[in-house]
Amino acid sequence: MLDLIHDRNFSIELVKRVHELQKAGIKEKNIVKNEIKRVKRIRIGDKEFSPTDSFNRKNIVEGSIEDANEFVIGDGH
Repeated sequence: MLDLIHDRNFSIELVKRVHELQKAGIKEKNIVKNEIKRVKRIRIGDKEFSPTDSFNRKNIVEGSIEDANEFVIGDGH
């Protein structure tokens, strides 16, 4: 691997592949993956809304919500 790093063609190809993989990644933000139980107030999201944000998945609760007095999801709250 150390020898390949000095190979210009290998380095160019490596950078190209890394960029392709970065583009293929799923961008996530504010994802709750577990259950939420017995909470008085839940606020999920950013304090400010930014229309230029680019995420594939954002502000999501994948588990169940149980016994919550107030539930707010989304940005700008």
